Amino acid sequence: MTTPLKVRAEIDSTVGEIIEEYREDPETDRETLIERMDEECDSLFGRLVKQGRIEEYSVDDLVETAGDCAAIIKLAEQDAWVEDDHGLWDGLTYGILASIAYFSLRNLLYQAMKDAGHDSNEDRPFSKEGGEECT
Repeated sequence: MTTPLKVRAEIDSTVGEIIEEYREDPETDRETLIERMDEECDSLFGRLVKQGRIEEYSVDDLVETAGDCAAIIKLAEQDAWVEDDHGLWDGLTYGILASIAYFSLRNLLYQAMKDAGHDSNEDRPFSKEGGEECT
């Protein structure tokens, strides 16, 4: 069973790996960072909840993963923000809890990266500031 503490540990580990990889490349642009975080979110969701596309989940899968999704959503409420219907595609009805959890997990990644000094809204999130490297 996934818990908010487990989600937080996975987020911290993933963000640490991303920072380590891009630390020496201050010219990394925001699109590269966003693509990497999207890939990491896919992997994290698979490890924390279930592998596979949400629209392919069976009813049993949806019930089985509800607790894991709830843990992600609870942590997102505390540490980042919970995805709402403005971030989901129109007409989404199947797998809504899993979809909200997936996009909330992505929000946790973005917020953790920003908290670590690498804002994906910046053109060069790993550029040096004031002669010192961001960490």
